[in-house]
Amino acid sequence: PTLASSPGGPNPKAVGIAFANSSGEQTGYPFTPTTYAGVAAVRQRNWNRTTAQPANSLTITTAQIGQPTAGVLVDSAGSSTTTTVSVTAAGVWSDLNEQLTPYGHLYNAFAYNVSVIPNVSVSLGSIPYSTYDVYVYVGADFNGRTGVVTSGATSYSFTSGSNTTDGLSDYVETTVATGNPVANYCVFRNRTGSSFAFNVTRGSDNVGLFGIQIVNTVSSSAYGSWATAKGLNPLTDGAPASDKDN
Repeated sequence: PTLASSPGGPNPKAVGIAFANSSGEQTGYPFTPTTYAGVAAVRQRNWNRTTAQPANSLTITTAQIGQPTAGVLVDSAGSSTTTTVSVTAAGVWSDLNEQLTPYGHLYNAFAYNVSVIPNVSVSLGSIPYSTYDVYVYVGADFNGRTGVVTSGATSYSFTSGSNTTDGLSDYVETTVATGNPVANYCVFRNRTGSSFAFNVTRGSDNVGLFGIQIVNTVSSSAYGSWATAKGLNPLTDGAPASDKDN
């Protein structure tokens, strides 16, 4: 609890997926099942990480998940889920991030694209939540590169700022389809159905995907039911005693 690199968090019901690499910069920063990572409102532990992946063309599936449970995606509580993942990319590389930034553990290894493989393509299946948000964490090993994240008719553009040299010091969301603001994540909200797919497309240079978070947005608690009916998100708008609008 005294470590700034382990801030704790709300740990909502969610499935988080991140990468590990076998080439590129090896920072050695710890990213274990007890590490919290992600945007503050939905920060979670028990991230699923792949085994160390190479820098050449590859497809990553659930079989390449190495922790916490090999070959299985677990949720934020560490329980096995039905969720599956498939990622195609040019390879997996790593960024240089400071250990004590809010994003330092998550923004290390990333699945990247190149001119001949312009998309990092992701397919998620057997999602167990009836309604959910998908957080997509993006960036590159250099700042100032552009890209776009697309799912169906919805797109979010960005300029990379995940490298520590003159980079972002916190999570910054992009909410626009054009203009490429400096940002390191976007959110596809209020999704339904058991599958979801998206692409991270190369713009001015290689960019990539650091992590995916599928966050359940339905609560079965009495407060959750009341909050949902009132237009609040029970996972991000606080406990029953909070007063969001003061």
